[in-house]
Amino acid sequence: MRFTSTSHTASLLLLHCVLGEPDYLCKSFGQGSNNDFCVSLATYEDDSLSKQDFIMTFNRTQHDAAGWSSIGIGTHMNGSIIFVLYGDPNLESPPTLSIRSTSRHLPPVNLSLGDQHQHGIHIGYIETSWESSHKESSKTAVASFVCYGCNAWYNADRSAITPVLPFIWGMNTDQDFSIVEYADDADLLMHNRFGAFDLDMTKEKGIEPNQLPATISNFLKPYPPASEVEDVPEDYENLNQAHNHYDNDISESAKTVPYKHKRKIWLLHGLLLVASLFLLLPLGAFFIRSGSPHSLYLHLIPQILGSILGLAGITVGFFLSSKVSVWHQYIGIALGTALVAQLGLGLQHHRVFSRLKRKTWMGSVHIWIGRFVLLGGWANFIAGLDLSDYTVNLKVGFAIASAINACGLSFSIYRHAIGEPLGNNLKVPWVKVAKGVKWIDGGIANSECYFALNDENDDGESSDAETVGDGRAKTDGKGEMD
Repeated sequence: MRFTSTSHTASLLLLHCVLGEPDYLCKSFGQGSNNDFCVSLATYEDDSLSKQDFIMTFNRTQHDAAGWSSIGIGTHMNGSIIFVLYGDPNLESPPTLSIRSTSRHLPPVNLSLGDQHQHGIHIGYIETSWESSHKESSKTAVASFVCYGCNAWYNADRSAITPVLPFIWGMNTDQDFSIVEYADDADLLMHNRFGAFDLDMTKEKGIEPNQLPATISNFLKPYPPASEVEDVPEDYENLNQAHNHYDNDISESAKTVPYKHKRKIWLLHGLLLVASLFLLLPLGAFFIRSGSPHSLYLHLIPQILGSILGLAGITVGFFLSSKVSVWHQYIGIALGTALVAQLGLGLQHHRVFSRLKRKTWMGSVHIWIGRFVLLGGWANFIAGLDLSDYTVNLKVGFAIASAINACGLSFSIYRHAIGEPLGNNLKVPWVKVAKGVKWIDGGIANSECYFALNDENDDGESSDAETVGDGRAKTDGKGEMD
């Protein structure tokens, strides 16, 4: 948002006079940086609503128009109220202060007036301008504003007497906003640096409520959420004329789709991958070495279902992302490609082996791709949780689940290798033809071998050997159960 007003300037100058010394943080990234920033904060109690109002100044020093800098109130992106500053120091128009929020690790979206009021806050008295800088050929973008009732924001609920208020910061060094004329609702590219800091709340408290301009109590009305607004309230027009420091386009705000809807779709992305990577695909890997006469069917069913759910989860994540820019996304695409390749190679190996009765290179590649998918999938899933700012406990829980799966599969491989598989008695009730998997001793009781997991001789002489209950070998090419 870009606003200038003489009366607002006077009000803010008054604030600086009566606040004393607010706490602040300045961060520099070197001589050639385009993203050095400073932020200062002071608070006061709003007795009319029993809330705290935050008076903030956010500066960014830049020599060209590339990139953006941001600060957010909270410990992580999820639910934080975020202020993004960008603009072109070579233009006459003031810099842009964009007020946003986000769910999980989605790109922050513009926070409409209705969304602000829904959470009991109001961002007012916004002023942005360019000022001279101590850096050669640079200017400083300065944004000053008041966040009325700001501690009412659900993820920034901090009392003014709390020792510290947590902040996050982020920056992008390359994005070009000129193509969108520095609009405050422009899509943001991924940050390439980020961090966190705290500001001392006890230091900043020192202003009397009556020394500020009109408080949020003059703005808040029991309006419905922006997503449910159909008709603009009658007094909205008067509000806009009286307080021209926020967006006048109320109809656009009313049409804004709340970012909360995307949260459920991202949850679906995660649940699909949990079912695939932590349940179905590990089961398929276990069943292929189970020693069951129905091991092929037991392997095939969860393998196909797991691949479908995994691909669906990856597809959901891909289409929800505005761009592919982080390793989590690149690895996800690689895993999706590997799933398709593994499924195709496994089916083709089954087709060739059932005809030639010999091991193929496709079977070996199928097995190793499966190991890559599981190990890479588990690691990438936890990386996704980290990107989405989930709790440490949840990330540790899935790390433990990954370790349990890995240990269980390793043990099943070991038991298979020594000829003592764990699932001899596993069967599919409606299947009469036994299509098993040849293992260390060359066969499975009453089964027709449709897959080879050991290094048998290539001429397939032992492929028809089947072991009966007492361990004796016989030859019966039919593989039919009586």
